[in-house]
Amino acid sequence: MGVDSLLAGSGAWTQALLLQAIRRIVVGTVCCFLFGVTYRYIIRQDPNPHLRSGAVGAFALTRSLSQLETIQVSELTSAVTLGMVMIESFGLFLSVRLVLDLGLKQQWLKPFVGMAD
Repeated sequence: MGVDSLLAGSGAWTQALLLQAIRRIVVGTVCCFLFGVTYRYIIRQDPNPHLRSGAVGAFALTRSLSQLETIQVSELTSAVTLGMVMIESFGLFLSVRLVLDLGLKQQWLKPFVGMAD
């Protein structure tokens, strides 16, 4: 049973919504994976909270701004639309950061250690 069989009985509008949801999940998963890999290298052994927050902010702003490019101009007039895009991205990467910090604290994950000079 593939995606085509699931979409066959539904209308075009439902198909579009389902495909959009699948695309958003896949893109979000890839973004979170790349953030996790990068975050591990960014923080290393440094306990600086600004470095950790800066990583979240950089990824969230990049994702938010890229999403704003795809939104129709008529939708951009709403401050709620702009706010939701930003809140979604910051919430996503903050959640991933907290999970990674927990994993590092519990030693489920190991921070990247640079090569000795």
